[in-house]
Amino acid sequence: FEASLIGRGGWSTAQSTSPGLTPEIGDGSGLYWEAGGRGGLVLSDERWLLGITLGWLYGRNKIDVDLPGGYSSQMTIIRNGAEAALQIGYRF
Repeated sequence: FEASLIGRGGWSTAQSTSPGLTPEIGDGSGLYWEAGGRGGLVLSDERWLLGITLGWLYGRNKIDVDLPGGYSSQMTIIRNGAEAALQIGYRF
């Protein structure tokens, strides 16, 4: 059995295209973070591994995007949801 707490963060970037006859690209960057938990079960024998993990993550980032013409916009992205993974392995 495996159980873990997850905490991570980093730097992210974004681009935005403004509508119009001549589209212009704006870009920006900002910090993000994620936190959550994960648990799972791994079965193994001498050669094979088989496991499944289930978890929940919540994360957020804010990015200030600089647009043409001196304008700017702030984008907020929130991630909140379940995750699942299947693990299969072979030992050499």
